[in-house]
Amino acid sequence: MPVLPLLMVAGVAALATACSSTASERPAPELADHVDLPRFMGRWYVLAHTPTRLDQEPYNATETYTLEADGDIETAYEFFDGSFDGDYADFYPTGHVYNAETNAEWRMTFFWVFAQPYLILYVDPNYQYTVIGHPNREMMWIMARQPQIPDAQYEALEQVLRDRDYDLEKLRRVPQQPDGDRRPFPE
Repeated sequence: MPVLPLLMVAGVAALATACSSTASERPAPELADHVDLPRFMGRWYVLAHTPTRLDQEPYNATETYTLEADGDIETAYEFFDGSFDGDYADFYPTGHVYNAETNAEWRMTFFWVFAQPYLILYVDPNYQYTVIGHPNREMMWIMARQPQIPDAQYEALEQVLRDRDYDLEKLRRVPQQPDGDRRPFPE
């Protein structure tokens, strides 16, 4: 096997081991009781997230979910990088329901290499707000069906993370323009 793919496999294995050992040190976070997949599908505006190497400063970020006939959840993560006029960026992971009893635990496959846990910690009864996390509590997302929400509602969604022992210090608000001011994503 060439050296680069071998290093990639070793890196992925080390990451998976680190994530599982961190997650096992404390109880898993509480998840939403049940997620109605068809109602969860559609566009969500990312209001806050934990930055990664792929999305340090997203603007107007959205995640759009589409439930396929085979049960896969096609995902489109789209944003402008660094400013409202920044370069357009998009990623297309595929989600798979991992816990079919609640539909609140998924695995997201990126770059065909490995699947990352995706935990739906909370979704409101009207499917207008959701909070997503990772078992190691290092990654988190707050999303809504609208690009702007009242401050009190945002603070209540942050509280969901606090109640599940997530450290909000790494959480970054994602700038969102009101709907009327949004530049359309490229087709």
